[in-house]
Order: sequence, then structure tokens, then C-alpha cells
Amino acid sequence: MVLTDRQPAGIYANRTMVHLNGSSLNNRLNGGVDGYKLVDDLARQVNEAGGGKIIWASGPDNRNTSILTALGQEGRNGKGYPLAELMLNPKVTTDIVSTNEITVSPDGSYTLGELGTGKLDAADFLSILREESAQNGLEIAGYTPRTKTDSVASDGRAIADETNASAELAEDAADAPALLQDLEDIGELGRLFEV
Repeated sequence: MVLTDRQPAGIYANRTMVHLNGSSLNNRLNGGVDGYKLVDDLARQVNEAGGGKIIWASGPDNRNTSILTALGQEGRNGKGYPLAELMLNPKVTTDIVSTNEITVSPDGSYTLGELGTGKLDAADFLSILREESAQNGLEIAGYTPRTKTDSVASDGRAIADETNASAELAEDAADAPALLQDLEDIGELGRLFEV
């Protein structure tokens, strides 16, 4: 979800919710929409609005490495890292959640389903993404990771196993480069079979 153009009443005028099929920009979105172009358009919208809020909702069974792989995928023809660049934009706030369902309100608050670990530590994910991006020649100027905030999901539920989730994320970070390469290889195969 990408929310921009926050009004004085606290409502975001522009709200876009997208399901990435297979968590890949290379797969066409529902209705045949090009995922790469959509993310480019959303990044432009965020910049023109002077910022916004991003909520990345991953399925309840996805591990942290899967989330990192999806967020760190390369752009079309290996140009840039569109999702990472969008999420690392210093003008946005980013939430990352693990859930089986999400309902987002116009003010950017949300409720989560019963499955999944709830709100994850976005600062850890973004720090790893930033390091990976920098190693691949992409610098995000002015980015500083958000500090850990609360241990309660936006729907009021306590985050289950927050400490364990952070430890798992740190452990999985070592696997991220190989998984990013795997995703790139899968993307290449997908491009070969595009009609």
C-alpha cells in the first residue's frame, strides 16, 4: 500500500493497494498492469507529494528472507531496485507486516488478520536493504533507519515473539545476497517466457 498527499484532516488523498503476484514485479499484476511501471509511477507520486506512507504486507508463512528477496528485486533489465528505492525514500514512513489479511483506513491506520506475526521491525529490514543496495552501487541520500518504536501492532495486538523475529531477521540477513541472486535468476527466466 502506498499512501500520499496527506490532508489537514489526516486522510491520505491518494491510496494505492497492489497485490504483487508471486511477490515479483516481473509478473503482470491483475488486469495485465506492468508492475515495474506501476512502482515507477508510485515513486513519482511519493516525490511529487513530498512523502507518504508505505505498508508492505507479507503472507503469514513468509520468512524474513522471502520478504527481503521480494523488496530487493532488481528493476527491468537489471536497472535499479525499484521497491527498495521506494521504501528507502527518506520522505516516507514504512511499516512491514506479516498477516493473512489487512484492512487499511484512509488515515493510514490498519488492522491485521489473525494469522502472522503482526508488525515487524521495519528498521531492520530497511537497514539490510540499504546495505545491499549500497553494495550494488545504489546510494539513498539522506536515509536514516527508523528506530524501534512500539511492540504493539496497529490493531492493538501485542507483537508475538518480537525478540525471536528480530533474531531470525539477523540470522536470515546472511542469506539475503544469495536469495537476491536467486530472485534475479527467476526474473530472467520469467522475461524469457514473456509473450
